[in-house]
Amino acid sequence: MNPQNIFVYGLLQSKYDNEAAQMLRKHATLIGPASIPGAVFDLGEYPAVFFEKNMKGMVRGELYYIHGDSNQLLQFLDEFEGIGPDEEKPFEYRRGIVRAQCQGTNRPALCYLYNRAIIQILNGDGLKHVLEGLLAGQIPGELLIVRECLMDGPVSDSLNDLRVFYKKRSQFIAELDSELPDGRYQEISGLEFDKMRQIPKKSVICLWFERDLFCQVNLWFVAWLLREYVEEPHVFLVEPGPRSPYSFNALGANELYEAFEQRHRLTPEQLSLFAELWECYAREDSSSLVEIAQRLSSWFPFVSDAVQAHLDRQPTEGSLGRPMESLKTIIAEWEAEHNESPKFGAVFQEFCRREAIYGYGDLQVLRMIEELSKD
Repeated sequence: MNPQNIFVYGLLQSKYDNEAAQMLRKHATLIGPASIPGAVFDLGEYPAVFFEKNMKGMVRGELYYIHGDSNQLLQFLDEFEGIGPDEEKPFEYRRGIVRAQCQGTNRPALCYLYNRAIIQILNGDGLKHVLEGLLAGQIPGELLIVRECLMDGPVSDSLNDLRVFYKKRSQFIAELDSELPDGRYQEISGLEFDKMRQIPKKSVICLWFERDLFCQVNLWFVAWLLREYVEEPHVFLVEPGPRSPYSFNALGANELYEAFEQRHRLTPEQLSLFAELWECYAREDSSSLVEIAQRLSSWFPFVSDAVQAHLDRQPTEGSLGRPMESLKTIIAEWEAEHNESPKFGAVFQEFCRREAIYGYGDLQVLRMIEELSKD
């Protein structure tokens, strides 16, 4: 049996005067401001609400009491929310029951909730473990993981044939780790990318990526996958912000949730520009990479920083590229001060401090040291 209360948000609230809001006020009486635990996503023309009773996030709206028979009002609101008998299935919304906080009491109420999938795409298992440890049950939806470092190795085949792309990436990684079993790449990386390609139409997708080059290149590829394969996605970028631009791991639980709450909605134009960054990166088209980053800079200025870092790592006449030159300087300074060769841990820590923009891991820095030792 449906409760007589209904929790509304968005265009049904009392401050609006559209036909649906008028119909609601005709058949129901405003009790007062209310809230439910969950998350609300700005989809541009209208909001989408996900209700999770254990979430600490709050969706603010209003609670109404429906007087008399609710059938006429609910049939009208069903049509308004796109869940009438003639609407395309699966419906974008569903009518559910929530627990609304209003005037100091917790009351059951009807509510129109978003009915499509919500997906969180994370850059690496490290962030997954952090979210599961600090924010268990607080971030709604399915977790998909990017387990790649696309700033290294072959990527051009991604634009033509993903099967060939996966094969070449697998071969490249096997050269770095000879103990990697056959098929392991597809199991841990390729399957996750394939899941991203199969995300249902009009899903809400949150991209958790930091500002360093490592994360940005992975982000560009994911944006390309979404643009190419997912119909009408609602995409949001979650990034750690200026306090810790290159590391979610430096943030506490409250700061992580704040980053989630302050997510940036990507318009279709912005998503397409991020996808174009991947196309330019895969084609090694540096001039177009810079031009597209500049177009994004008014919204996301850190993209230009990542692109410049990528260009600076390219060897030129008289230079091994910024990361290698920085590493040479660190080693030389240590040897001059301590009169001995530095241990890897000290070099890696100092490199990460000076060149955080790259987001390199220990294996990447170790490979660069090995390259320097050959000269």
